[in-house]
Amino acid sequence: MNLIEVHGFRALGQNLALKVEKNEVVELTEEGSELLNDICQATKEYSGSNMPMKRVWRSHPGFSELHKNGLFNTSDSRLSDAKIKVYELSGDINLTLNVSQQCNLKCNYCYARHSTDNMKPEIAKRSIDFLFEEFSALKRFSLSFYGGEPLLNFNTIKSAVNYAVERCARANLQRPEFGLTTNGTLMNYDIAEFLGSHSFHITVSVDGDKTAHDLNRKYPDGRGSYADVIKALDILKSTPGVVIGTSSVLGPQSSVIAIYEHLNDAKITDLKIEYAVDFCEGCVYAGMDRNMYLEETKKLAQICLSEILSRQPPKYKIYNNRLLLLWGNATKRTFCPAGCERIAVSPDGNIYPCGPAAGLNQWRIGHIDEGFDKGLEDFTHFNQEDSVRKCKDCWARHLCLGGCPLRRSDDEICEINRETTETAIGMYAAIRRSDPIALTVLVDHNFLDDDVFERII
Repeated sequence: MNLIEVHGFRALGQNLALKVEKNEVVELTEEGSELLNDICQATKEYSGSNMPMKRVWRSHPGFSELHKNGLFNTSDSRLSDAKIKVYELSGDINLTLNVSQQCNLKCNYCYARHSTDNMKPEIAKRSIDFLFEEFSALKRFSLSFYGGEPLLNFNTIKSAVNYAVERCARANLQRPEFGLTTNGTLMNYDIAEFLGSHSFHITVSVDGDKTAHDLNRKYPDGRGSYADVIKALDILKSTPGVVIGTSSVLGPQSSVIAIYEHLNDAKITDLKIEYAVDFCEGCVYAGMDRNMYLEETKKLAQICLSEILSRQPPKYKIYNNRLLLLWGNATKRTFCPAGCERIAVSPDGNIYPCGPAAGLNQWRIGHIDEGFDKGLEDFTHFNQEDSVRKCKDCWARHLCLGGCPLRRSDDEICEINRETTETAIGMYAAIRRSDPIALTVLVDHNFLDDDVFERII
C-alpha cells in the first residue's frame, strides 16, 4: 500500500491535502494531517520503489481517515508518463493587434522593444481576414488592441473595430468583444465615447497612488503620469458601455493592499496587481519583497473569499482560475491561451503567440500573408517540453503548468505560485464547506447556456 501523490499543508486555518492527479481537495483533522506529514517526509527519505507501511502508522488515529479519503493506492501516475496536449485550435479566438510599437511614456520596468512602427488599417483588416480564413471552426471572436501605446494609432483602432463588426455579421457570428490595454494618458471624451459604443473592456495601467505610480511610470522628460491617468479613469467612469480594469506592477516600495484600497472603486471591476518579472534578458527590475507580497496576497484572499461568499465576483482575480479548476476537478492544459486561443499581429503583419511577444523575433510564428510557419510548432514544443521538465515533480503542476513561457525560469516565481496555489485551495475548501454554489460568480455566463446556468444555481 502506497501513499498516492498528495500534497499536505495548512491554509486559512484548515488542514488540507491535494490529490495531485485528480485536483481533489480533502480536509483533514489534526491527527490525519500529522500522519500525512510523517508519511510524506518518510517517503522523501526512502530510496526504494515501494515503501512499506510502518506498523506505527497503521495504528495511528489518523490512518483510517487517510484511507477513507483515498490517499492510499498501489500505483502512482506521474506527469512525465502522460501525454500532454498543450495546444489545439479552438472555436473561441482572441486576435490582439499591436497597432503601435511607439509609446509616449518611458517606464522604468518596461520590457517592450519600442520603435516608430504603427499598423496601417489595411494590415489590421488583413489580420482579421486571416483569422476567419485560418480558423474555419470560429464560433466566438474577440479583438484586443495592445502596444506600445495603442491610442497613438486610434484611427487604425476605429477602422479595425468597424471592419470586425462587419466581418462577424457576414459570417453570422455574434458581435465581437473588444479590449484595449492603455497607459491612459491620451484618453479623451471622444475616444471614450467610441469605446463605450462598442462595449470595450479597457485595462488602464496605474501603479497605485501618486507617489507609487510616478516613481516608475514617467514621461521621457521625467514627469510623472499619475494626474493624466486619474483624469482618464474619471472620463471612463462617466462613459456608458465601457468595462474598466486596472493593471499595476509592484515596485520595491509597493503594497498590494495599498494599491487595492486606492483603486477599489465600484466602477472598476478587475484589479490586476502583478509581481514584477523579466520577459527577456536585459529587462531587469527590482520588484516587491516576496515575503511581503505573499503576506499581503493572503490578506486579499480573505477579502476575495468574503466577496465570493456574498455572491459578488471578486475584483482581485488572481485566484479565480484555480478555484474553478478545483471546483471541476479539472487540470490546466496550458498556462494561458497564447498560440491556441490567442494570436497577436505586429504592425508589419508578423504573427506572435500573444501581445507581449509581438516584436520579439524569437517568438515569431508566421505572417498574415503566408500563414503559420515552423515557429508555431517550435513554440508549442518549447512550451510543452519546458513545462514537463520544470513541473513533472511539482505538486502544483495541474493548477499552474509552469508559468508564462515568455519569461525566464525563476525559482522565486515558482515558490510564489506554489504559495498562492495553497491559498487558493484553502479558499476553495472554505467555499465548498459554506456555499459551493457561490463559485458560480466566477463563471463567465456567456460560456453557459441559460438553462445550464439555471440548473447550476
